[in-house]
Amino acid sequence: MILIVNEIRIHHHKTIEIKSSICTICQQKSDLKLHLYQKYIWNILLLGPVIPSIKFGILECSTCQKNISNRSWSPEIKSIYSKEKALLKTPLRFWRGGAILMCMLVGFALYGAKAVRKGRMFRNVEKYSKNIAKDDILIVCDSTNFHGINQNKIMKIQKIEGNKVYLVLYADRVSWEEQSEVDKDNLDPDKFGKNVLVVSLDYLKKKQYLMKFDKNGQEEGMPCGGINGIIK
Repeated sequence: MILIVNEIRIHHHKTIEIKSSICTICQQKSDLKLHLYQKYIWNILLLGPVIPSIKFGILECSTCQKNISNRSWSPEIKSIYSKEKALLKTPLRFWRGGAILMCMLVGFALYGAKAVRKGRMFRNVEKYSKNIAKDDILIVCDSTNFHGINQNKIMKIQKIEGNKVYLVLYADRVSWEEQSEVDKDNLDPDKFGKNVLVVSLDYLKKKQYLMKFDKNGQEEGMPCGGINGIIK
């Protein structure tokens, strides 16, 4: 969409007067004006210049008011044009839209990469839950009003005994957007608590959900216990 609403606009850099030259059109001795311009791409959606383009010159006769083709320019005029054109500096503002567009593309790329990581994290839950092991990290859904929407738990498997998985809770929670960025190397071991939550291994493997044991050893469901991610 952004690429099809561009316009080519022209910026006037400067005008140089060349005294007492012969116009090849009217054949009169006249003052000629060498106008130096530069094209640039202007984008409607970005409301400004996107990227600079070519620099060029137009030679005008003050007598007949016509433009002289560069094929008819004298060597002297061509030399003046070449030197003056080389001195022209492209205004920085001509790159503004390009910089904005580049930032947008980078943003889209980063968002896409994050979406890929998040999708991979969800796809791996079922696979990783089949061979759950000690020191694995679980991202556990805990979207409650008390903790805020999508402030999910980080839990580590302390040990596995029979059908029981012993979990310890990390001090910090993680948002829906941040959960795919969790990495073992970035977690502080001192932030894992001492209190242990015991859950069913069979239920975790089959349902990818936490089913805890109460004091009597009976399985008891949790309000929010779905596994969003498993980090090996």
